[in-house]
Amino acid sequence: MPDLPSAESWRTERLRISELRPEHAAALFEVLDDPRVGAHLGGPVPASPTALADRIRRQAAGPPAEQVDEQWWNFLVEADEVGPAGTLQATVHGDWAEVAFVFGPRAWGRGLATEGLTWLVERCQTVGIGEVWATTDPDNRASRALLERCGFAACEQWSRTPDSYDPGDLVFLRDLSAQRS
Repeated sequence: MPDLPSAESWRTERLRISELRPEHAAALFEVLDDPRVGAHLGGPVPASPTALADRIRRQAAGPPAEQVDEQWWNFLVEADEVGPAGTLQATVHGDWAEVAFVFGPRAWGRGLATEGLTWLVERCQTVGIGEVWATTDPDNRASRALLERCGFAACEQWSRTPDSYDPGDLVFLRDLSAQRS
């Protein structure tokens, strides 16, 4: 199972990315507490900073013991221009991963999610992951466009069933195996 190289935080041109921790909950809640954020996710973010901190603790504990082939990567994304911007996640299943992202409205339209998702895909490739999958609600045009900008292609049929798949979702794949040198 590949491990993400350890670091306190990572930098891109405009982003600071760090492991998501419960102490981030209050600032992250403020960013994500907008009904537009949950519109395509099946509902709003947790009802309070405390509930969000509890969810972050559960995620930080990692997958249940019976899911020995999984790793959960959860990151806070902060942008130089807006402060806390959102989160990135990857569920790693050996040589493939599923990614997800949630950004607050003040980050929308600035290319920050593109920069963050590009970083996450590069991290996956760095540790030998060959396929990166994602799902989105078909009505979420912004997420579809983000995935396409980051090199994902929509799939009519797929060989993996991402954990986040809900009936009717669109499924996207970024095949990294052909890009290895």
